[in-house]
Amino acid sequence: MGSGWLISELKISFVCVSKLWPSSTKAELIAIWTAILAVPNNINIVNFYTDSHASIDGIKKFSPHNIRAISKSLNSYIIEQINRVANLKSQTINYIKVKGHSGLEYNDVADDLAKQATTYAILDESLITIPNFVTMHSTVQFQLLWNKQHWDGQLRKNLTTFATLPQCTDWATSSAISQWIDNDLRNTVPIAISSLVNDSINVNRLYSSPVYIRWDHTWNLFRSLRHLNRHGPSFSNFNSFAIKILNNLLPTGDNLAKRHDQIYDNWMCLFCNSELETLDHLFTCPSLSQQWVKISKLSLQFLRSITSNLRIKAALPSDFLNYLPRITTQPSSVVWSPIQYLAKGIFPAFVLDDLRTMKINSHINTICSGLLKNAINAFREHIWKPRCILNVDKEKRLGITKSAKRFRMPSHSRIQQSRVTPNIPGQYQLLLERWKRNWILGHSEMVRFVKKGSNGFDYGWAICRHNLDNLASNL
Repeated sequence: MGSGWLISELKISFVCVSKLWPSSTKAELIAIWTAILAVPNNINIVNFYTDSHASIDGIKKFSPHNIRAISKSLNSYIIEQINRVANLKSQTINYIKVKGHSGLEYNDVADDLAKQATTYAILDESLITIPNFVTMHSTVQFQLLWNKQHWDGQLRKNLTTFATLPQCTDWATSSAISQWIDNDLRNTVPIAISSLVNDSINVNRLYSSPVYIRWDHTWNLFRSLRHLNRHGPSFSNFNSFAIKILNNLLPTGDNLAKRHDQIYDNWMCLFCNSELETLDHLFTCPSLSQQWVKISKLSLQFLRSITSNLRIKAALPSDFLNYLPRITTQPSSVVWSPIQYLAKGIFPAFVLDDLRTMKINSHINTICSGLLKNAINAFREHIWKPRCILNVDKEKRLGITKSAKRFRMPSHSRIQQSRVTPNIPGQYQLLLERWKRNWILGHSEMVRFVKKGSNGFDYGWAICRHNLDNLASNL
């Protein structure tokens, strides 16, 4: 991140670059810090003009004697040095907020200096500012390091992020989620999908974003659903259903067979009766084509309603056939329609390009979370609930009672396998190797975060460190 400042009266300017833990606030604070160091001691009053309200608030609210507050503060070591240098010089510092990108000459010049600094630093590494934390005077009596680098972020919040990443890795490598992520666990377009897209329009749609899935909209949805749990069992039930459909935990035939393989062995689809029932099959079953047409119509109807409520002059299609078309015209079970993705709780990045084509450029988080919720609910009402009714009738015909389903039956296939291959690793060893893998992958994800900040996650499977608003009131 580049930092820059200038003294307009003296025609003096300065630029530098900081590495690791990037943020716009950090760049502004480093500019203030280096400027205070450069101001002569005989100047008693110094006025700083900045367009960063977060920097001003961070400096004014900083409490140097409260370790708990320091551990929760962002860029606390820089703010501490700013206050310390100002006190040593007995200078009165006035921070004046100016409006950014409003045509103010000197503010625009400072912004240009900061942008140019990142280019200059490629050729001149002396512009990279690396503070010596060992010799710094600080009220904090310890130094926290990450890969031999100073831990520059919020101590408590980023430690929580680091501790959570192995669990995020475990989730991303699960069978239900790994199909949406490439072999390197990156949020990029899978080769199996890109190889099926052959026309220029869909290629532009598919690569309109550097990422494939916008997981941040999925997290927004679950955050809003969690807030709605307090309104009653119906809201809590829908929240549970959304979590289960995303993670392939609904009681479909294949999942029921894991508990009772003798009862649900070769459990066929209740709609077509030609293939084994799995959740993925319910999304591609040819006997459910009319239901998906209805779900598409309901999604378009919802989009019309929410854009009207939000007073967005959108250019929506008049017919559902032109609404969110497939990314490829070739028939394939690998590529679903956008509506099917949304009903699974997954938001493809190319859908955002479709929304922009419809002239929807505001209230994006609200609309995207609403589309996800509407599609999941439509799938539940028009496919899942009818399936459950058919499933109950089939169980009655076969004489399957509740008491028979209540207890887990031993799997004969697993018993037979254990007899044939007695030297397979035990459960403890499998879990240990799984945790080691998750720790390594989580560590590498943290490295990306330290280098690039929230952009290192690429809206990916890890953690979205963006402002997540409660969208429940708009949904």
